[in-house]
Amino acid sequence: MDRNMSVGSGSGERLLEELVRAAQPASPAELPVVLNRYAEAMGLGRAVIYLVDIQQRLLVPLVEGEPELELDTSLAGWAYRTDSLRVEEGPSGELNVWLPLADGAERLGVVELHMSTLDGLKLRRCRTTALLLALIITSKRTYSDTIAQRMRTRPMHLPTEMVRAFLPPRSIGTGRVVSTAVLEPAYEPGGDAFDHGFTKDVLHATILDGMGNNLASGLATSVAMAGCRNARRSGANLNELVGTVDLARLMRWGGQPRGTGECGIPAEAVRNPPVPGGPSGILRAHTLPESGMPRAHDADIP
Repeated sequence: MDRNMSVGSGSGERLLEELVRAAQPASPAELPVVLNRYAEAMGLGRAVIYLVDIQQRLLVPLVEGEPELELDTSLAGWAYRTDSLRVEEGPSGELNVWLPLADGAERLGVVELHMSTLDGLKLRRCRTTALLLALIITSKRTYSDTIAQRMRTRPMHLPTEMVRAFLPPRSIGTGRVVSTAVLEPAYEPGGDAFDHGFTKDVLHATILDGMGNNLASGLATSVAMAGCRNARRSGANLNELVGTVDLARLMRWGGQPRGTGECGIPAEAVRNPPVPGGPSGILRAHTLPESGMPRAHDADIP
């Protein structure tokens, strides 16, 4: 695109289309430059992307140079928490427009736009830009260390790094149901994890707690999570799912415990179909007989 392009050189819809095309090959570090080029051409002014940190306490600028914003006390945090537009007037009379960045139920952060005036046309372009930007960020964060670095406030332990690599988004949802989960402590644990996903109209949710907080417990939890997903995607019922997790662990360790991380994984697998009959599930604690610990119970969730 011509860097000297003005507002009148094409419609806003055409500019939005070109924004998506230009953003696809751009690296995360280049994304703010691309965004600003098109935002200014559409009359939306300067744009700043903020990402929420993994503990959802701060909004951190994607590119260094802007201040971090507290989620609980800033107007940007209000826009993030309420998933709604917020506008404030700056010291020199310009407008700061804050819009949430969300991919479905998953909230990613906010985008700030600076402009002199705001009318209905600009507002529609602002909202459309925010929607497209959220999809672009989602597509890039799966392989971008830059985005992962900006979303962290301190170094992460290796076992946690391994488990987090397999975690789904914090929030997933449809027009009928939303599932949200967080992992705390966010930087130290090695054996705790969650999983959730949809199969047609059925929500599957799993909570995993590998014994211990080391690399072995993280590996055990990762194997259990893979077993759950493999069973679900093969059409297994709940009992078959738990059996798949047991088999996966036995195949990996041959029934021999190797430290607390591999002795057991209490797991809760819940199916919540949005149809008459309500949720069903299994609460199960797994321990290997060779560990010298009594085998825990299986319990159906009413």
